[in-house]
Amino acid sequence: MSNPLEAPVAPEFTPNAPVTPNVPAPPAGLAVIDENQRTWGMIAHLSAFAYYISGIGIVLGPLIVWLSKGGPQHPFIEDQAKEALNFRYPLSCTSSPRS
Repeated sequence: MSNPLEAPVAPEFTPNAPVTPNVPAPPAGLAVIDENQRTWGMIAHLSAFAYYISGIGIVLGPLIVWLSKGGPQHPFIEDQAKEALNFRYPLSCTSSPRS
């Protein structure tokens, strides 16, 4: 039995050992979404804040992201831009001033 007052012994360190994280592989049939696609998806949602710069930015921002970065090669960006546009379009119709 070990003494409870002794300091714990650290495992042996080898400086050139390869590091393999315990990250499971994605399930078959699912696309891997890289950091660039996540960034553009976030830009699609946050671009609606351009409303404070121009009056039509609430719809124009997600539309520009959808048309420029969306498509068959980036289905995640297309999906997120469509979601942002579908969420913000009714808001722009109901919140616009009527004269």
